[in-house]
Amino acid sequence: MRTVSMLATLAALLLVVSGCAHEHECGPSCCAHCCEYFQAPDREPEIGGMTAGQWAARASTAEHENRQEIAVNLARFGPSALCYAREFMASTDDTGARYLGCEVVRLIGPGGQDAIPDLARLCGDHEPSIRGAAARALGAQERHYAQAGVAALGPLIDDEVWSVRYHAAESLGAAGYEGHGWVGRLEHRSHHDSDIRVRRACANAVVSITTDWMVHRRLTHAGN
Repeated sequence: MRTVSMLATLAALLLVVSGCAHEHECGPSCCAHCCEYFQAPDREPEIGGMTAGQWAARASTAEHENRQEIAVNLARFGPSALCYAREFMASTDDTGARYLGCEVVRLIGPGGQDAIPDLARLCGDHEPSIRGAAARALGAQERHYAQAGVAALGPLIDDEVWSVRYHAAESLGAAGYEGHGWVGRLEHRSHHDSDIRVRRACANAVVSITTDWMVHRRLTHAGN
């Protein structure tokens, strides 16, 4: 019995070291939470009767309107679904997959910080819908992770598409004092943008950033 127990323990350790053996193989896109359930594979969670991997597998054949359902259900798995989101965002030939990946991260919200580099990269995507989706997802992350995304969001204030400018402004506002370096551009857009929705978003962002900046400086000086 002791030999059997030792062999079982060794097998479990090998599984943890080698990565997931279920829905996909772990790779560079996997996040820190990937395969967190594999120490108890018999209890891998399901939502809507399917595992995260099964929901992700549906994306390749799903119609556009059904991909939002996939995003919602994948996000319900939390950070353990980030590996699938990052795989979607890495797609070079499927705009829908990149958009789906951004949506999963946005819906996960706080806890999706491992995907911030992917979102920052997609802020430079050639498709406006992807730039907007990436900007919106960056705004859903916790503030203390925002710095990595702010540099990618800033240039989008001057994007040619109004919706991209709008989402960039909203996300910069959500980043708080981290977005202080872009207040000048936001202030300009708040007065001169051609779209009233963008002007309002930029004005709100200026208020959020400057207010948070003053609080941050006060706390920093108090700490000294």
